[in-house]
Amino acid sequence: EAREERLRMPVSVQAHHALMDGLHAGRYFQRLQTLLDEWEN
Repeated sequence: EAREERLRMPVSVQAHHALMDGLHAGRYFQRLQTLLDEWEN
């Protein structure tokens, strides 16, 4: 049985809540995932 291999890369973000909130962090991670998915293909 063939297994799909995936690359894993730890990512973290530190931000002051007065400058950004969870919505912005979520958008950042969604965009990063999209870019990585496109790069992978």
